[in-house]
Amino acid sequence: MGENPDLGNTAQAALLRYRDALARVEAIEFAEEKAHQALLEWRQRVEVSISQDESLAVKAELVEAGECAVSQLQEIRLALGAATLELKAAFAALAALDD
Repeated sequence: MGENPDLGNTAQAALLRYRDALARVEAIEFAEEKAHQALLEWRQRVEVSISQDESLAVKAELVEAGECAVSQLQEIRLALGAATLELKAAFAALAALDD
């Protein structure tokens, strides 16, 4: 790379792109973990609500909260898919420099 400064710049840019993509995937994975945990906590609240035969208003709030949690988890998983594709593309660009 010392002989070709353009190759060095390209390699540095590819490495930065890969590191950014990896950081994005890791952040989304963390968000997915938190969303999944929230969904598990919601499930526990539903079980308590059923066992205590709570009011319809409480049950309606739980249904709405569940729908929101599921929707959020779906959005996170879509974002994770897109970020993973970007990570794979960045890795491929970085690996191509090795050839």
